[in-house]
Amino acid sequence: MLAALLCLFSAVMITASLFIADRASRSPEILWISLAVSGVFLAAGLLAVGVQGRMAAIDAIIRHADPARRSDLARHHRAPILFLAGGGAVLCLALAVIVSGDFARIEEGFAVYVRSPPQRQGPTTRPAMAPPPPRFLRSPSSSRG
Repeated sequence: MLAALLCLFSAVMITASLFIADRASRSPEILWISLAVSGVFLAAGLLAVGVQGRMAAIDAIIRHADPARRSDLARHHRAPILFLAGGGAVLCLALAVIVSGDFARIEEGFAVYVRSPPQRQGPTTRPAMAPPPPRFLRSPSSSRG
């Protein structure tokens, strides 16, 4: 459920960033990219909710099965649960990083999928090369040829 909630939250944050960011782009291209990525996260969240529901239904079937068949069903049910738990843990970690990145972009004042303007890093021209030192400061070996 945590993976589903993080997916759905990321979908909402990406769409909301178009409206709450200070410097959100209004170009149709950015709008479609943001909506497409939000749609992917929404679909992933709904898929996670569906998988969780199906696994809960299978668990209910196992609990209500006759005791002779219950151990056989539980043995086959254990492997998918372990795979889903391991994959879900990795997915939750990745989604937590994505959601924190979404928050960071919005805090900077940008929509999540808008390219930020380049930062100026000092003067735009290259500094001139320093002139050679005066003759009297040069070493004797450098005055030859």
